[in-house]
Amino acid sequence: MASTGLHRRRLPWFAIVLGLAAGISGSACLMMLDAMTKRNGPVSRWWPFSCIAVCVLTYVLRIWADTIVASEAQKTMLEMRRHIAAHTLRLPLSVQERAGEHRILNALVDDVATVAAPIIALPQVTGSVIIVVASMSYLAHRSFELAVWTIGTMCVGLAATMYFVKCARRTMVAARARRDDLLRHFQSLVRGAKELKLNRRRSQAFLRDCIEATMQSMAVETVRTATMFSAARSCSYALLLMLMGLSLFAAHAGGGGGDGAGSVLILSFLVAPVSSIVAFVPELARARVAADNLNGLGISIATGDAASEPAAMELAPGWARIELVDVTHSFKNDRGKSEFTLGPVRLSIAAGELVFVTGGNGSGKTTLSKIIAGLYTPESGHVSIDGQTVTAWNLDAYRQNVSAVFFDFHLFDRLLGLDAEVADGRLEHYVGVLGLASKVSFDGTSMSSTELSQGQRRRLALLSLILENRSLCIFDEWASDQDTYFREYFYERLLRDLRSSRRTAIVITHDDRYFHLADRIVRLERGAIVSIDDGVMQRAHRATDRGRV
Repeated sequence: MASTGLHRRRLPWFAIVLGLAAGISGSACLMMLDAMTKRNGPVSRWWPFSCIAVCVLTYVLRIWADTIVASEAQKTMLEMRRHIAAHTLRLPLSVQERAGEHRILNALVDDVATVAAPIIALPQVTGSVIIVVASMSYLAHRSFELAVWTIGTMCVGLAATMYFVKCARRTMVAARARRDDLLRHFQSLVRGAKELKLNRRRSQAFLRDCIEATMQSMAVETVRTATMFSAARSCSYALLLMLMGLSLFAAHAGGGGGDGAGSVLILSFLVAPVSSIVAFVPELARARVAADNLNGLGISIATGDAASEPAAMELAPGWARIELVDVTHSFKNDRGKSEFTLGPVRLSIAAGELVFVTGGNGSGKTTLSKIIAGLYTPESGHVSIDGQTVTAWNLDAYRQNVSAVFFDFHLFDRLLGLDAEVADGRLEHYVGVLGLASKVSFDGTSMSSTELSQGQRRRLALLSLILENRSLCIFDEWASDQDTYFREYFYERLLRDLRSSRRTAIVITHDDRYFHLADRIVRLERGAIVSIDDGVMQRAHRATDRGRV
């Protein structure tokens, strides 16, 4: 259990101890300097060397602590990013899609560093606390009344800091949201470069209404936040300066100028550590906003919650039938209102079956395929495999039966997790079959390039699916951007080979000239299955049409 979101061992304890030692040595230096202000007689010749030694010790301890903190900072952020990346993979796909790529990327890059910042600053703050405590103890020994006034002043400053930080929270949240918007616009700038270059008015409007407007809004909120934080830091500093002046005035008015100088020296020594402590409060506030943003995405920053994750349950090897029983799934807008609902769907898929799924745009074909793949969780009803209901406990095991090339597929620059398949020689064979030998080369599992045409990239994605050799294959409009040769290869050769090896294929397609190849054709309209036809009927219809001709 880790309330800070980190393992306890990740706290830089040794650096904290060094910070404590640096604080003690700094306090000792203060006491030596103050002792000099009160000495009237000759000074020992060893005093300068002692003072220099204490100063050097303080310097070395701080450098040592900062070096350890720098190392631990990178380890901390590495651990947090690794954990958050793994947690993101466990999020439901629908949650990731609603959040948006830009928000997740910003969380991994920006929020992790913000959450880790207070932990990184902890050794320095610890040393500052030690200096303040030691200095206040020494000040109380000299002048109890001044110590009480100083403590009261610091409490007022801390209260003011908390107030200003609380006021800044709204602007921090707003500035954080604008950073998400800005990253989304930058993504559009890169991905929409062709469309922007072809239309000057569009590009000018994009720069003015999207990029510049968002940057100006973010700048306004950031300046407001910085102003609040500056007011918080400056308040304690100004109060300490005021206290210095008053103490010096009181000392001179009472005829004790030396005591006043010593008190001012101590108060001056307090400025830096108090400022460090005060600056730590806004860092905590920023970390809270970043943590709230991560939680809003459904990402937990706690690394000690592995026990709460469902343990993976393996399924029996091989399967005979997958069934969807009264399955529904809805897409909701930002107000929580359903904009599209698939189902209820009842569908049974046998091992080795070739099923075509067709229908108009927005009819729910891809949504249905993602439910079959285990990427979307049914809101009602259930999916079962050989009578065993797919739940959170066996979902990952169920997914290991599935390979897919979706319409919006992502192509990695290497064949991840396929080292054995690459080594057995099948890679070279299929690279040639798919017409990619002259376009891309492989160094082990790494590809020489993925900067290919969309059709070639889709064939590379198909290559990965073939090598995975899963029992359920899903193709979402795979042949839509293929030429005649590879379209024929896909329908006439690849799908037949899958069926002959008792591998099931779900094919989303509009190519009605190939419908006769399917065992069944599932038609959807407005989220509902309107018909399920046998491929035999399609073959008969085609034969009848040929007879009429």
